[in-house]
Amino acid sequence: MLYGIPFVAVAPNDATMTLQHFRALTQNKQNKKLLAEGVCIAERRIDEVHVFLFQIDGFYIEVFFNSEGAEVLFSRS
Repeated sequence: MLYGIPFVAVAPNDATMTLQHFRALTQNKQNKKLLAEGVCIAERRIDEVHVFLFQIDGFYIEVFFNSEGAEVLFSRS
């Protein structure tokens, strides 16, 4: 207790990924990380390409997705 108030110590999250760590992953691992932990915060469309903006661990990634072929064209972080 701290001054009569229950005190809980919280360790920093060692699992937080930096942008540099994310960029070092293979494309497959980046995709899995985005699907598991990313939050899609915006979407736009350019002709037949869907662009999704994800936030993950304090940084952002744009994913360009071909709606006709149902495939990721590329991502930009």
